Amino acid sequence: MERRSGGLAPLWGDAFTERRGYTAMKELFGTPMSSIAMGLGVLFVIIAAVVAYIAVRSPIVARMGVRNVPRRKTQTALIVVGLMLATAIMASAFTTGDSISYSIEGSVKDSLRTLDQVVRVDRDAPKWEGKPTPERFAAADVEAIVKALDSDPDVDGVLPVLTENVAAINVAGRHFEVNVMITGLDPARAATFEQLRLRDGRPVDLASLAPGEVYLDSKGAERLKAQAGTALGVPSGPGAIGRLTVKGIVDGYYFKRDETKAVLMLSLAEAQKFLSHPGEISYILISNKGDVDSGVERTAAVQQRIKDALATAGSQAREAEEHRAPLGDTGLEVFGLKADLIDLANLIATIFVSFFTTFGLFSIGVGILLIFLIFSMLAAERKSEMGMARAIGMKRGHLIRMFVMEGAVYSFGAAIVGAIVGMLVGWGLVAAVANAFAESSETEDFKLIFHATPGSVMVAFFIGIIVTFITVAIASWRISKLNIVRAIRDVPEPKLVKEGRRTLIWGIIFILLGLFIALNGWNARNIAGFRVGLSILPFGIANILRYRGVSSRAVWSAVGIVLMVYWLLPTKAVRFGRDDWNVDISIFFISGGMVVTGAVMALMNNADFILGAVMKSLGQFRRLAPIVKSAVSYPLRSAFRTGLSVAMFAVVVFSIVVMSTLTFSFEKLFDDTERIAGGYDVIAISQGEINPIADVSAAINGNPDLAFVTRVNGLPSVGGLRTILTAKAKLADGERELKNAILSGVDPNFIASNNFRIELATEDFKKGEGFDAPAVWETLQKRPGTALVNSLLVPTRANFGRQFLGDGFRLDPEGLYIENEVMDPVKVTVQDAKSGKSVELTVVGVVDDLASQFFMPFGIYASSETLQKAFERDIPLTSLFIHVSPGTPDAASRVEAAFFQNAMDTIDIAERIDESRAQNIAFNNLLTGFMALGLVVGVAALGVISARAVVERRKQIGVMRAIGFSRRMVQTTFLLESSFIALLGIAVGLILGLITSINVMTDVKENEPNVQLVIPWMRLVVIVVGSYLFSWLTTYLPARQAARVDPADALRFE
Repeated sequence: MERRSGGLAPLWGDAFTERRGYTAMKELFGTPMSSIAMGLGVLFVIIAAVVAYIAVRSPIVARMGVRNVPRRKTQTALIVVGLMLATAIMASAFTTGDSISYSIEGSVKDSLRTLDQVVRVDRDAPKWEGKPTPERFAAADVEAIVKALDSDPDVDGVLPVLTENVAAINVAGRHFEVNVMITGLDPARAATFEQLRLRDGRPVDLASLAPGEVYLDSKGAERLKAQAGTALGVPSGPGAIGRLTVKGIVDGYYFKRDETKAVLMLSLAEAQKFLSHPGEISYILISNKGDVDSGVERTAAVQQRIKDALATAGSQAREAEEHRAPLGDTGLEVFGLKADLIDLANLIATIFVSFFTTFGLFSIGVGILLIFLIFSMLAAERKSEMGMARAIGMKRGHLIRMFVMEGAVYSFGAAIVGAIVGMLVGWGLVAAVANAFAESSETEDFKLIFHATPGSVMVAFFIGIIVTFITVAIASWRISKLNIVRAIRDVPEPKLVKEGRRTLIWGIIFILLGLFIALNGWNARNIAGFRVGLSILPFGIANILRYRGVSSRAVWSAVGIVLMVYWLLPTKAVRFGRDDWNVDISIFFISGGMVVTGAVMALMNNADFILGAVMKSLGQFRRLAPIVKSAVSYPLRSAFRTGLSVAMFAVVVFSIVVMSTLTFSFEKLFDDTERIAGGYDVIAISQGEINPIADVSAAINGNPDLAFVTRVNGLPSVGGLRTILTAKAKLADGERELKNAILSGVDPNFIASNNFRIELATEDFKKGEGFDAPAVWETLQKRPGTALVNSLLVPTRANFGRQFLGDGFRLDPEGLYIENEVMDPVKVTVQDAKSGKSVELTVVGVVDDLASQFFMPFGIYASSETLQKAFERDIPLTSLFIHVSPGTPDAASRVEAAFFQNAMDTIDIAERIDESRAQNIAFNNLLTGFMALGLVVGVAALGVISARAVVERRKQIGVMRAIGFSRRMVQTTFLLESSFIALLGIAVGLILGLITSINVMTDVKENEPNVQLVIPWMRLVVIVVGSYLFSWLTTYLPARQAARVDPADALRFE
């Protein structure tokens, strides 16, 4: 038989065309996008009003500011390229989110078609409390609901349906599929719900089907190689295979689930007979008025009316929730399936946007530094001009307005360019993500399509303008402070031996602010806030020391060294005796900013040491000595400018080095398949309950096709789990409500054959640095009532380590964290929906974190015997973990074929791990590339500096040529200048990044001993060489221009 299963749970749908009903992302960082757009729009209007006010009230000042933009077109282009980054990053993140939301939403609508809502059993209804919760309900009991829906003005289709997951085989061709859904439908209502057609164009008529005949959807026909007249075998019970004949192939279906690969359609009465569920239905399908796109908008109104219509006096129905409306005391609810899945699409998109936006913060920060750099250079260029303007009566406010007008032009141009570039980058990100997941068996039917909404692009445009304009305004205020006489003479500001009282006040403010932030961080157990507060204190002390007359160089050098050392210390050294700190992703960005700031402050305040070191190393070569000294001396004299440029390169390189090192280090965990999969090779997962495996050992030993399954003492080396998806749980101590949970019964063969490790357990299982895993697993059987949990149920202090979506059960008693050395036993109450019975379990351990994220079912684990005894029912086998003989080819497909009648879908563990590894590598490469966008700013900054240096040092160039410098020496001097800045920044970022990576991995090894530090030298070499080469190319033209300056003209230059 040929295996036709396509893997587990693909996302909804296929490729699709443009959609009228698409809605963009709804939220970002928990704030509605509409509110964000409105707020940004207001700020944009304010900025536009400020610019208009300046243009109207000070037209001459406005013209003086704007006229500078077209004067130097190359410099303007470099400025725009540098300033566009904030807009580009936001636009690329937003368009990626739009594309993900658009694709998933479109896939949902394609899959659900005209279906908008379903009436289903309400598991949370008071009616079922302490009672068995049925999976289906009697059609006769819902006549009032059907009647109310038929009369609703916003409903145009109501269709009762009975569904069951089964397997099916093409009897002649032996092609089979284990993810098949039988759907029994009311023939009288089906045509009005949605008129489906056969491939030849004839309408589907369920009433015309003879007993034993079915319709098959077109995609299912492709998988089963079936056509009209094909006989299908469908297991209908233990050892029984029913025979169904395909009457026709249908272009579509009425209902299917996300994992369904083929849909068999027949009349409701025949389905009830075939599945032995007389008079029962699974759902009532509801189609709202409108098309596939617009119908979903009527969901809330329909739910409210049907809820009110069925409300009765003294009703005990629960309160309505979003997309869920209880129907009186019926124990049923109306669920907005399509609306709920569309919200899920928006949630996934929001997570992606938040992720990329967060990791783009370094680049956005670099862009802000570039703005300060550019305007400090513009101020230096126009210092004499500003001094003369002030001398003839212009006020400081006029200078600010002049630079604000110029900055507004740059901001607007950069925002436009950034929005366009951002969409192009977003298109590249979408293509890369789509390619990374193209081969995934879990998303084979999902197509990621690029889509950008005008609203998202406009929000990115607003953010770019606002961030740039505000930074420009602050920079303009800073550079407007000048001494008129010194500005006219173009002489530098004198170095103050002692600062004034304002410095003392700022020092006190910094100390108080630092103490306030540190204390808040201490009380909230937020280590990032606490460390930031402590890092502000040195700045306050430095200002007080400067007021007291202490040397500026000594003070700021000390501050830089303190910052750098403090943030490079291992985490152990800065916990201050506490082990309960909460950590989130912000610590990564804060540490990067702090160590780079400290390093740059220390370097720029000790420029003479750098110059001396360079001269001792390269100055030994007589021909290079004058070039090197000139190339290094000039940037070190402009400490602020050079420091900003070095910081731009350093912070981006730092982030890439840390990201790459951590990625490569964690990637090695994929090599430990024994740990990830517990030593198993194949996993078989049941797709339906119609024919479960009764005796695993007998089924394997009695099938010669499974001879490759490993035996231990004559018994198959397999492990069975019996998972209940409809359980509820809560902590036994307390008044919490029962929350949805997944509960797995662990068979004795699983306990005996698995090699899964234990992440955390009670003190009595402690063994060396870890826990005695076999003893923990055996406890489930030896001590009935004990349990383990998946690690994802346990809180972590590293808040970026996992995110809990939804409102399900969590094992979160006070003081329990996955990072703890040991845990105390925790009692939980678990309820089975099917039987309505409860049991109290004692959790004594947590399954390995890595295994929990791969193949172990999410939830709580207890022995099957304990659960079956407590719930007084047989729990069917749902998954089988299998050891196979080494070198067995195509083991997963052969297991699936052997267990075809049991509808067991399989996973080849090695293939799935390799697939996950490839996706992980691709995504991390994508993220690294996204973060590397900040290097564009660094390169642009060097281009701006080099272009400015040619003009600023024109007279110096003439002197250099007059004393014997050749054109080639002048060009080499300028190239070495930019190389010095670029290489210094790269070196700072590389060294600090490697030290930080080592510290992070040292901390990680405390909880993950098997992780190894792996430094990706080849990637780092490519990053370093690539960054340098691009910076060199950017500065080549200005250097060449400097070499062509005529000495006589240069010496006369004023």
